[in-house]
Amino acid sequence: MSGLGRVEPEKICPWCIHDGSAAAKLGVSFLDRLAVLGLRAEIQEVVTTRTPCYTGWQEPSWRTHCDDACEFVGRVGTTELSEFPPEATEAVRRSAREWVESDEECEELLRSWYRDADLSAYLFRCLHCGAFDAHVDAS
Repeated sequence: MSGLGRVEPEKICPWCIHDGSAAAKLGVSFLDRLAVLGLRAEIQEVVTTRTPCYTGWQEPSWRTHCDDACEFVGRVGTTELSEFPPEATEAVRRSAREWVESDEECEELLRSWYRDADLSAYLFRCLHCGAFDAHVDAS
């Protein structure tokens, strides 16, 4: 969470996150506004103060599509991706390609990807058209 400073709450009520009162009371944001820059102010507000962020190895990257913030589906590996349409795997493939040297290495990675590995894939889905996008990062 951005802006927590010395405040370290043990538990935050999910309803208080949803209505924005947790962020207001603690004076925090759950995601850096730069991650959703370019979206309308009200969408930025929802994502940064009313949406819990995922924990990644690096700074989280929230995906956007159709001029809106996407739904965070979850951290995925090969097993989890098999439960989604092929477009989800393609989204991870596009993002993963930045981390490997060849298409062959990317395909090898996709065949044996573990959800909780040092190279992690975070899957998102557009709220409007259902398109998938992904963010891959590493420890």
